Amino acid sequence: MTLPTFTSAMDYVAIGDRLRAYRMGAGLQADEVAAQLSVSRAVVYRMEKGEIVKIDTLERLAQLLGTSLASLLGVE
Repeated sequence: MTLPTFTSAMDYVAIGDRLRAYRMGAGLQADEVAAQLSVSRAVVYRMEKGEIVKIDTLERLAQLLGTSLASLLGVE
């Protein structure tokens, strides 16, 4: 039996681009964001490349950057 292929409606690369733009707009370096979120700098870079990230991390990131989760996800 062949399983159907899952296709996400989310554009993770676009989300990553928005994350990077908000971070740079806030004047924050990746290591500063990482320290605030208690994650590694590599995690911040992976998020900005569009790799899947935990929703709670995105919520904390939105708060840190002074925006909404919806705005980061591009649905606002």
